[in-house]
Amino acid sequence: IKLHAGIESKVKSYGERFVEYYVAMKKFMEKNPKNILAESFKVDKLNTTKKCLEWRDILAAAGWKKSTKAPSERMKVLSGVEEYFNCISFGEEIFEIINQIENGCILPEIEIITSPYYESFHPAEVGLIKALENRGIKICIEENESLENNISKIFSVLNGEENIELNKKDTSFEIWNFEERDE
Repeated sequence: IKLHAGIESKVKSYGERFVEYYVAMKKFMEKNPKNILAESFKVDKLNTTKKCLEWRDILAAAGWKKSTKAPSERMKVLSGVEEYFNCISFGEEIFEIINQIENGCILPEIEIITSPYYESFHPAEVGLIKALENRGIKICIEENESLENNISKIFSVLNGEENIELNKKDTSFEIWNFEERDE
C-alpha cells in the first residue's frame, strides 16, 4: 500500500530511534536546564529517555504532533525534544498512509482478511482498515478464529456470560494498569 501511495518512509529500528531520541533529549536538556524532567535526566539519562520515547510514541500513534498545545510540563518537554528529533514511529507512518488513502492515492487490487475483533486493534490500525474499506477495498472477516482465546472470552463476558476463566498464557487480551499522578 505504501508503494502505491507513493510513501517512501522507513521506520528506523527501536535501537536507532532510541539513540536519536537520547541525542535530542540531551540537546533539549542543555538548552532548557530547568524543565520538569531535568533532575530525572541527570540521575538516569537512559531510562528517562526510554520512558519519554515510550510516551512520545504512544501520543504520536494517537495523532499527537509537536505543534499540539502542551497541557502539562511533561508535555512541554516532549514537544521541546521534538525540535531535535526527526524519526517517525510506526503509528505515524500508518497515519501518513491513511492520509494518502483518503486523498485518493492509487490502491492495489487486494482483499484484506482480518480478525472479527479488528475493532479492538490499535486505533491507527482500525483507521487504516476503515480508510481502505471506504475506498472500496474488500475487508473479509476471518470466522474460523478460535473461540477459546481470551479475547473471545472477554466478548462472551460483555455479552452477559458468567464464570469465564482466562488462560494466563494467552496474550490475545491483556489489561494494562497505568499509575495516575498529579503534576
